This record gives sequence, structure tokens and C-alpha cells, in this order.
Amino acid sequence: MYKHDTDLHEKRLSKSNKLRKYGSAYKSYIRKNGKIQKSPRKQRDTPENVIIKTIDSKPKKKILNPYQKFVKSESRKDVYKDIPGKERLTKIAIEWKSHKKL
Repeated sequence: MYKHDTDLHEKRLSKSNKLRKYGSAYKSYIRKNGKIQKSPRKQRDTPENVIIKTIDSKPKKKILNPYQKFVKSESRKDVYKDIPGKERLTKIAIEWKSHKKL
């Protein structure tokens, strides 16, 4: 190993060792100078804030593409009411193909 690497390793302190070494100096500084000003922190999202955000913010309406509009209008028809979902969508897809060719 190089001498430089060993010097860095020896100088490196763990968090607990740093606290032991500098803790008393930090406490005496606070006693002499009063409180230390902390930087402003971002407010956490408390459950009350989250509820207010969800009530206040309305979801943006998604613009439907032509296929989605077609499926929406077709699925309302009485022809497809009693058919299960998977079969209904396959029949609507077949209708879309014929509708698209026009």
C-alpha cells in the first residue's frame, strides 16, 4: 500500500467517533452563542395534507383516441349488454375493423 492510502484510512472517523470527538465542542458553542439557525425544511405530507390535495386537485380529463371513443359508444348498445366482457370486446374490435375501412 501507498503511504497516502494509509493516511486517508487513519484519518477517516466513524459517526460515533466524530460525535465523541466533536460533541462537547458543539454543545459549548451552542451554550455560548445561543441557537443555531437551521435551513427551512420541506413540509411533510401528513394525512390531512394528502386529503386536502386530493379534494382540491381535480384529475385532468384524458383525451380519448378514436378507437376508445368507438368502444365507449359501442359498449353502451343493447346488443352487447348480456355478453361477457372478453367476448364483447372481441366483437367490438371486429366492428372497429369494418368501421375503420369505411
